[in-house]
Amino acid sequence: MAVPTFNAFSLQDENFISERITFKGYADRGVIRGKINRREGVKLLATEFGEKEVTIEGRVIADSASDLQSLLDDFKKNLTIEEGDLVIETGRTFNATVTSLAIPDEHYNQSTAIFEVTFLCSEPYAVSSQVIGVIPVPSGVYTVSGTFTVSGTLFNRPIFVYSPPELTGNTLIRMMRLYHAETGQTVTISGFGAGSSLSYQNDVTINLDDFSALEGSSTVDIGGGFQKFEPGINNVTLTASGRAFPGGSLTVRHQPRWL
Repeated sequence: MAVPTFNAFSLQDENFISERITFKGYADRGVIRGKINRREGVKLLATEFGEKEVTIEGRVIADSASDLQSLLDDFKKNLTIEEGDLVIETGRTFNATVTSLAIPDEHYNQSTAIFEVTFLCSEPYAVSSQVIGVIPVPSGVYTVSGTFTVSGTLFNRPIFVYSPPELTGNTLIRMMRLYHAETGQTVTISGFGAGSSLSYQNDVTINLDDFSALEGSSTVDIGGGFQKFEPGINNVTLTASGRAFPGGSLTVRHQPRWL
């Protein structure tokens, strides 16, 4: 299916012709400034990107006036989805909702109509398929370090999963610390085994995107600085407290973000 598409509805086929798409620029950036006492200039308090608008202009071509009416009805129906998948470039998906649809001339004695549709993307970026990396964790060490590459054009907050080896009982690990060299920030995870230690049967999931941590499916304590992983090479160190790692692996997952 040719792009663009919205929730698998094609806007580029024998009936729908997309002629102009505006989406390459940045989303609005909410820069908040604060004055600095007894100094020149200002201090930037916040610089986050906000929502992004995507506009598609084109035309609908039918064989007859009645066919045009049916095509436009189908068009409108398929655009009502909230937070659907908008694909402008293959492999990159925006989360979008239609905010306006303009069809200047709906005279059904014609077989062609022009349209302009505007999408509001709740995130300022598109995402592509998940990238997965695995760092082996040797047995008998308290600290394991690894390097991985973040793809995309905007920072990311990956998901880290420590998987113990397939044994029974408890690892005696009571706490973990994840250190990110590029920002100098550390995240601390604790509260395993309801206050005892990490079970061999449970993975530890550190989700930096929603600031949560799990032992298996149970929530555990997490605190510290939640790092931004900029595009390019990133270095992390995972440290165990209470007992050395018994082996296993550290999996890193992220979906590249494209402004």
